Amino acid sequence: MGPAIVGMPILVKDVLGGTMSDFAFVEAGMAGGMLVGSLFMYKVSHQLNRGVLLLLALIWDGITYAFFYWIPSVPTAIVMIFFHGMGIPVITISRTAIIQRNTPNAYHGRLFSMVHLAVVGMTAMSSALVGILAAVMSVRYVFLVFGIGAVLSGLVGLLSAQLRRLN
Repeated sequence: MGPAIVGMPILVKDVLGGTMSDFAFVEAGMAGGMLVGSLFMYKVSHQLNRGVLLLLALIWDGITYAFFYWIPSVPTAIVMIFFHGMGIPVITISRTAIIQRNTPNAYHGRLFSMVHLAVVGMTAMSSALVGILAAVMSVRYVFLVFGIGAVLSGLVGLLSAQLRRLN
């Protein structure tokens, strides 16, 4: 989440020469993509393996982040963040469904607390890392590096038969 929270305002303002209004439109593009991704999950998630869906969404997340390295303008950023946003609900909903289906009800509260703690903690660490990296290199590279990392994580996950079988 660091690139989205810290990197996107820097990209819009400093790299693309955008305004606060442009940033607002980029954020609206993300929200629109998340709505479409949520609708996708509502319509087809019961037909697909959630483990594979989660890993493919992680790869999608990385690819769409990496493309920000080449974004030439604010309108292109709005379109790309729309596509990026489509993957976010796929990740969160499939992850939640996997936990609910594969753990006893008595442990759900504890597990979801741990997941929430991990998400909040990693968001903070990721935001700090993006801020530090953006101070010493172009934020375009930051998006590229984080994107490649997400793609590689998804690909490594796909190598695990156990992860692919999660439903």
